[in-house]
Amino acid sequence: MRHSAFSPVFTSVLVALSLAVSQAPPARATEVRSFVLTPAEGYGVQECLATEGECGPAMADAWCQSQGRTRAISYGPSHDADGAAPADGSREVEPSAYVITCGD
Repeated sequence: MRHSAFSPVFTSVLVALSLAVSQAPPARATEVRSFVLTPAEGYGVQECLATEGECGPAMADAWCQSQGRTRAISYGPSHDADGAAPADGSREVEPSAYVITCGD
Protein backbone atom coordinates (compact mmCIF):
# COMPACT_ATOMS: atom_id res chain seq x y z
CA MET A 1 0.00 0.00 0.00
CA ARG A 2 1.38 3.38 -0.95
CA HIS A 3 1.08 6.36 1.45
CA SER A 4 1.15 9.93 0.27
CA ALA A 5 2.98 12.71 2.06
CA PHE A 6 0.04 15.01 1.36
CA SER A 7 -2.44 12.97 3.34
CA PRO A 8 -1.72 14.55 6.78
CA VAL A 9 -1.70 18.04 5.24
CA PHE A 10 -4.97 17.42 3.42
CA THR A 11 -6.57 16.08 6.61
CA SER A 12 -5.37 19.12 8.59
CA VAL A 13 -6.87 21.49 6.03
CA LEU A 14 -10.21 19.69 6.13
CA VAL A 15 -10.30 19.83 9.93
CA ALA A 16 -9.41 23.55 9.93
CA LEU A 17 -12.13 24.32 7.38
CA SER A 18 -14.78 22.37 9.25
CA LEU A 19 -13.91 24.21 12.49
CA ALA A 20 -14.08 27.59 10.73
CA VAL A 21 -17.50 26.80 9.27
CA SER A 22 -18.88 25.52 12.58
CA GLN A 23 -17.75 28.70 14.39
CA ALA A 24 -19.26 31.10 11.84
CA PRO A 25 -21.79 33.54 13.33
CA PRO A 26 -25.46 32.71 12.71
CA ALA A 27 -27.13 34.35 9.74
CA ARG A 28 -28.82 37.66 10.57
CA ALA A 29 -32.55 37.90 10.02
CA THR A 30 -33.57 40.25 7.25
CA GLU A 31 -35.04 43.49 8.55
CA VAL A 32 -38.00 44.65 6.50
CA ARG A 33 -39.34 48.19 6.41
CA SER A 34 -42.16 49.72 4.36
CA PHE A 35 -42.24 53.31 3.10
CA VAL A 36 -45.41 55.11 2.02
CA LEU A 37 -44.91 57.65 -0.75
CA THR A 38 -47.69 60.13 -1.44
CA PRO A 39 -47.99 62.42 -4.46
CA ALA A 40 -47.95 65.42 -2.08
CA GLU A 41 -44.36 64.61 -1.09
CA GLY A 42 -43.27 65.57 -4.60
CA TYR A 43 -40.97 62.64 -5.35
CA GLY A 44 -42.82 61.88 -8.59
CA VAL A 45 -42.19 58.15 -8.39
CA GLN A 46 -45.82 57.03 -8.68
CA GLU A 47 -45.81 57.04 -12.48
CA CYS A 48 -42.77 54.78 -12.53
CA LEU A 49 -44.04 52.46 -9.80
CA ALA A 50 -47.32 52.06 -11.65
CA THR A 51 -45.68 50.74 -14.84
CA GLU A 52 -45.09 47.10 -15.63
CA GLY A 53 -41.73 47.74 -17.33
CA GLU A 54 -38.20 48.02 -15.96
CA CYS A 55 -38.81 51.44 -14.44
CA GLY A 56 -40.81 50.21 -11.41
CA PRO A 57 -38.33 47.67 -10.01
CA ALA A 58 -35.38 49.99 -10.68
CA MET A 59 -37.11 52.91 -8.93
CA ALA A 60 -38.13 50.76 -5.96
CA ASP A 61 -34.58 49.41 -5.56
CA ALA A 62 -33.13 52.93 -5.86
CA TRP A 63 -35.55 54.21 -3.20
CA CYS A 64 -34.57 51.40 -0.82
CA GLN A 65 -30.87 52.06 -1.37
CA SER A 66 -31.40 55.78 -0.68
CA GLN A 67 -32.96 54.76 2.65
CA GLY A 68 -29.98 52.60 3.62
CA ARG A 69 -31.59 49.30 2.63
CA THR A 70 -30.33 46.76 0.13
CA ARG A 71 -33.24 46.16 -2.22
CA ALA A 72 -36.98 46.35 -2.71
CA ILE A 73 -38.92 43.26 -1.70
CA SER A 74 -42.21 44.57 -3.07
CA TYR A 75 -43.92 47.75 -4.18
CA GLY A 76 -47.37 48.82 -5.31
CA PRO A 77 -50.42 50.96 -4.62
CA SER A 78 -51.21 51.53 -0.95
CA HIS A 79 -54.56 49.75 -1.24
CA ASP A 80 -52.58 46.55 -1.99
CA ALA A 81 -50.44 46.86 1.16
CA ASP A 82 -52.11 45.51 4.28
CA GLY A 83 -51.14 47.28 7.47
CA ALA A 84 -48.89 49.89 5.83
CA ALA A 85 -48.67 53.21 7.62
CA PRO A 86 -47.00 56.44 6.53
CA ALA A 87 -43.53 57.14 7.91
CA ASP A 88 -44.78 60.37 9.51
CA GLY A 89 -46.85 58.30 11.99
CA SER A 90 -50.27 59.37 10.72
CA ARG A 91 -52.98 56.74 10.40
CA GLU A 92 -54.45 57.81 7.07
CA VAL A 93 -52.93 56.52 3.84
CA GLU A 94 -53.96 58.36 0.69
CA PRO A 95 -55.54 56.12 -1.95
CA SER A 96 -53.05 57.46 -4.52
CA ALA A 97 -50.03 56.59 -2.35
CA TYR A 98 -47.55 53.82 -3.12
CA VAL A 99 -45.81 51.52 -0.66
CA ILE A 100 -42.27 50.25 -1.14
CA THR A 101 -41.14 47.44 1.17
CA CYS A 102 -37.37 47.16 1.52
CA GLY A 103 -35.09 44.53 2.98
CA ASP A 104 -31.49 44.48 4.09
